[in-house]
Amino acid sequence: MGTEYLFSVQAVNFNGLGVASQPVRFNVCLPPSIGRKPTRFATSLTSMTVNWETPDNNNGCPITGYKVQIDDGAEGVFTIVNPSDQTNPGLH
Repeated sequence: MGTEYLFSVQAVNFNGLGVASQPVRFNVCLPPSIGRKPTRFATSLTSMTVNWETPDNNNGCPITGYKVQIDDGAEGVFTIVNPSDQTNPGLH
């Protein structure tokens, strides 16, 4: 887990090896463990701030972001709140 490997490929035929491909890196890891429930940190008339803690286990690779979602208030469809990944736990 967490080990990075470099791979390259070469084709072979009767005349020998062809030119090697460009190398590519892969990390051996799984998705992070389940996150904890967010908690309400602060509320105003127009906004709410929530916090969360990092999952217990990153399963071998660093966590690079969080996807924050909110429902429509009627337990309907979830929509993404943060349009880009955030690397800070508790970022609101």
